[in-house]
Amino acid sequence: MYLWLWGSTCIHIEAANDSLMPGNFVLQQLHPNGTTTLLWQSFDYPSDTLIPTMKLGINHKTGHHWLLVSWLTKSLATPGAFSLEWEPMGQELIIRRRGKVCWRSGKMRNNRFEHISEDAQRMLKYNIVSNGDEDSFSFTTTNEEAIPWWFISEIGQLFDDKGYVSRADLCYGYNNTYGGCQRWEDIPKCRNSGDVFQRKIGYSNYQNSTVEPDTNYGYSDCEASCWSNCTCTGFRHFYRNGTGCTFFHWNSEEDYTSDSTGENIYMLVNILTQHKEKKRKGMVKMLHLATCNRSSSIEDFEVDLKKAHDLKVFKYTSVVTATNGFSSENKLGMKLRGILPTGQEVAVKRLSKTSRQGIVEFKNELTLICELQHMNLVQLFGCCIHEEERILIYEYMPNKSLDFYLFDCTRSKLLDWKKRFNIIEGTSQGLLYLHKYSRLKVIHRDLKASNILLDENMNPKISDFGMARMFTQQESASNTNRIVGT
Repeated sequence: MYLWLWGSTCIHIEAANDSLMPGNFVLQQLHPNGTTTLLWQSFDYPSDTLIPTMKLGINHKTGHHWLLVSWLTKSLATPGAFSLEWEPMGQELIIRRRGKVCWRSGKMRNNRFEHISEDAQRMLKYNIVSNGDEDSFSFTTTNEEAIPWWFISEIGQLFDDKGYVSRADLCYGYNNTYGGCQRWEDIPKCRNSGDVFQRKIGYSNYQNSTVEPDTNYGYSDCEASCWSNCTCTGFRHFYRNGTGCTFFHWNSEEDYTSDSTGENIYMLVNILTQHKEKKRKGMVKMLHLATCNRSSSIEDFEVDLKKAHDLKVFKYTSVVTATNGFSSENKLGMKLRGILPTGQEVAVKRLSKTSRQGIVEFKNELTLICELQHMNLVQLFGCCIHEEERILIYEYMPNKSLDFYLFDCTRSKLLDWKKRFNIIEGTSQGLLYLHKYSRLKVIHRDLKASNILLDENMNPKISDFGMARMFTQQESASNTNRIVGT
């Protein structure tokens, strides 16, 4: 697109083509002799989204800094609290909150940053420049059909097109278990390990409250202010657009009433007290019932499973931290998305606390992992047993399930015939293995589109073996007293 200013010079605006930088909006001055001078380009001001060849860093000639800056709220494009920057001295990415570093990527080794998940980096190639003109970081993609991007949210979450790249929103207070978190301020003596803010919906008593009406305050500002004030027990936004703060100084939870028609209130709770972990004496008995291993102690059980099947017994506190207190914001279908301290994304499934069927499903899943290993079956990383909780931790499938695409008019167009054939073939291979080539003959009994998950390359993996029935190779029939399938 050209904008001509008649005279000795003209100015034109063009959307750069593939030979330059795709997506860059360029303003140039065209001189009479045909030469041009760059006046402005959109890639110098990337806002909250980073795309291939866009830079983070500093231009030493002009002193200009390239960085991502979050919005203040989801609907307000005013510069917010978080920024993603390139740190030349440490050769790493950092996220700042109001100027203070709260997360670091770790140094890059073999084209991979330590505290960014492998899935988020799989198709990226990094380009780092350090000379007299600039110090910069950018990325390109190894998949010509994909256009990856990074987006920093108003609460410090760094996303790509498939999920989390980093979660600096977890890096406040005592939480230094998430990979890359930095302590960005002193911890008040009144705060304890496990203290987090959880979103509740309801109504509150405003008699014990104070107000910060500043419209430059977003969620993280309210959170930080409440955290540093020992009398503060929660907060909400003062304005409907998500700015300003109302701080609560409740004496008891009686000042709060849960109501699904109410407002968002962020209450300070201690997830370790909420879910106080009992001694693991009862775990041995439960695990003996639930698995094919018959170790004499929980320590032996963990060691044996690690050796044989890479199955880990997770501490309950680790699962709570990974899912941010089982936050509904991490919901992923029937599971929750979690991030381990290593930065690895996982899918977390909480089985029914009260139903006997939940126990059966738990036993089925753990027993099967002792026997089945195939590229078209979802991998189970481990489990957690705590009081009445039975939790399974799976590998994370970034492209969700097959039904996500099949039953949507727009997304179904992403499944061309080559992809559909690959999904059919992979699912068939998984079933053939279950029915014929595994050590046990397995009938899934609940195979449907929502139980066929898709990895980063759209390869199918069969999941959810809670309803499955196992036979020995000599058996050909079995009875059941359960209604199965959905």
